[in-house]
Amino acid sequence: MAQLQFNAAVGVRYSHYAGAVTTQIIKASPGLLDGIMLNASTTTCLLYDSATAAGAGAGTLIASITPANFIYPGGITYSLNFLNGLVITTTGGSADVTVMYR
Repeated sequence: MAQLQFNAAVGVRYSHYAGAVTTQIIKASPGLLDGIMLNASTTTCLLYDSATAAGAGAGTLIASITPANFIYPGGITYSLNFLNGLVITTTGGSADVTVMYR
């Protein structure tokens, strides 16, 4: 289950996902993807510009992050806008990821 926190000092929110992650809506409105931290993962994480869980496959793919390409923990800074919303889904094993956004 996602945990949502707000950092009032800088306006950054984050959601943490662990285990098998089905498609989850992180934010259902426009915003900014600050980055993603892969704490440990055996799964591919997919981030979409979409406001609905059903839009994950039909939304615009922002990133496809494959675990074989990282040393854990490891992070990626994006600093990019999404127009509709932000959705995460995973394929494969178990996730341990934190998504930072505004």
